[in-house]
Amino acid sequence: MTDDLKGIKGSVKTAFFLALKDIFKDKKVTCLVVLMIAFSFVNLMFFTSFNYGMTNTMQDEMINTISSHLSIEPEADDTYLQNVKSTEKKLNLISGITASSPHIDKHASITYKGKTINTKVVGLTPSKEEEVTLVPQKIKIGEFLSDRDANEIVLGKVLVKNKMPDEDDWGFGEFAKNALDVEVGENVVVTYDNGVSREYHVKGIIDAGMGPDFNAYVTTKEIEDVYNQKDEATQILVRLYDRDSADEYRLLIMQQGIRGDVKTWMDKAEFIEKITASMGIITGVMTYIGLLTVAATIAIIVYINTTHKRRLIGVLKAIGSKDITVLLMFLTEACIFSLFGIALGIVLMNLISVYFSYNPMITPIGEIYPEVQLNLVLITFRTILIAAVISGFYPAWNAAKQNIIRSIWGE
Repeated sequence: MTDDLKGIKGSVKTAFFLALKDIFKDKKVTCLVVLMIAFSFVNLMFFTSFNYGMTNTMQDEMINTISSHLSIEPEADDTYLQNVKSTEKKLNLISGITASSPHIDKHASITYKGKTINTKVVGLTPSKEEEVTLVPQKIKIGEFLSDRDANEIVLGKVLVKNKMPDEDDWGFGEFAKNALDVEVGENVVVTYDNGVSREYHVKGIIDAGMGPDFNAYVTTKEIEDVYNQKDEATQILVRLYDRDSADEYRLLIMQQGIRGDVKTWMDKAEFIEKITASMGIITGVMTYIGLLTVAATIAIIVYINTTHKRRLIGVLKAIGSKDITVLLMFLTEACIFSLFGIALGIVLMNLISVYFSYNPMITPIGEIYPEVQLNLVLITFRTILIAAVISGFYPAWNAAKQNIIRSIWGE
């Protein structure tokens, strides 16, 4: 080993020893600095994790109530999918597809006691829908449809005045003002866009948190009877074992010669990406502010340490310590503060995650809780450590360049 390498190794050991001794000398200050960095770590982690959590919740709710994993829709020149039963048989032969549910959507108006609201009426087979979406489980008042139901209808909560317990307002503004003051068990008149009117018994009210709240639901038999249609659909929802394989199954369905435009849940989730991108901008600003807080804290601590230890620096240099030893001592302090702060921050973030796992944020789109990802922890760890070194370098470098005599005299 050369003399230069031995000198550098000795400087590193000396710097590390002096840094540890200085840190543990004033435990109160150390605790405050570590706590500040820990809170900064939590700040950087929480809002990004919350954004991840919100994205996943919105995607899950969309899959479970609107799009499922795949959606087969009519091609541009077609109004309906034809030969639906044959298509379902082909889908059931593909391994990895758990179930499918045809929908036939129509525009209609619903009237109750002289008040009318326009909406979309979805015709479906309840037993099939139960295997593809969670819409049948979203009933809050009354019951969902059964396959044999005739003259029965289920309404989304936005279509009716607030009937849910412990809720004051749907929060849908002008749309809610036109809602019907109807109760489960009462009758409404539905006028379809072909002019046919039918009276329906309200069997239940849905509270799904997303699209289904704006719809009304009847059985496929009802729609087919009103429009004199057979074996047609406006879309077929397809459920998979693995949602991440949606692109693969999209190709498989097309290879079966099934006519229609096959879309994945990712295609339907573009609006979610736009929302989370907007949230990401806000998160980015808050992250930048958090990093500035960490950098400023470290820079101030290092500056105060160098100011109060001028004589120590002078003595160290007088007994032969090199500038690099002084520089490394203060940079090591900055790194140790950061490591302790990050460790405490990880503990705090885990406690926060555990709390929200039992007490998620209740929002109109569903339950949201922060999703802590390992890559995010590693990125935040590295970012804080780099910020600490950069912010602590200048005051540490200034201290290393001090004149020995003036340092000893404290000038």
